[in-house]
Amino acid sequence: MLFVLRYFYPRKHQHKERRSVDMIITLTNSKINKKIKNNVHTLTFIDQQLLMVLSKCGLFFNQYKEYRLNFDSVEYIVLCPILYINDKKIILHPAIKLPRRKYPCYVYLYAVVKYITSNLNMRQVARETRLKFGLATFSASTVCRNVNQFIKIKDQINNNDHPGELEEKQLNYHISFCKRLTKKIAYQLLSTFRATLNDPISFTTGLVYRFFCTSGKFLF
Repeated sequence: MLFVLRYFYPRKHQHKERRSVDMIITLTNSKINKKIKNNVHTLTFIDQQLLMVLSKCGLFFNQYKEYRLNFDSVEYIVLCPILYINDKKIILHPAIKLPRRKYPCYVYLYAVVKYITSNLNMRQVARETRLKFGLATFSASTVCRNVNQFIKIKDQINNNDHPGELEEKQLNYHISFCKRLTKKIAYQLLSTFRATLNDPISFTTGLVYRFFCTSGKFLF
């Protein structure tokens, strides 16, 4: 399977038949496909053959939820298929697009890691993030919120995700960040996420998906 259904973000939604069903958001780790038609940029991520199979099984009725995602100075419309399984309305999200986030997941993680591995302040990190990913807006307050979230979920991060150990002398980290953690935990987090600075896209998407599958939560 390309997606996991046992972890979810529940809300209540009124079905067209006026009965209440659970609306569930679940992530997939599928490849993103970009399309341009009539100057509208769209992103799809579920193979059409799979959707046909789901349709034949009575799970998919050619319905999509549209979300907007901004990067590379372009606004994309993400087409998220809607499935109906056991009176539950399941919306499939690509791991790159987390709920209520207007930018790809790697943008947020890059900003957090840039802040904790440098002596830049949050305003400077926000500006550098905007320039790197071609964003119209990305504020210091966004960096602050995500750094705080990062610290909250530190115990749920799988340390097997990091590609290798670092010598302590190789680590450069923000003093104010490390004051909020023990030295050991700060070292583990920095070792795990340092790869984000070199290859934010490929590293982050897989990490977000694995975090979702193991914890049932969204990284940001």
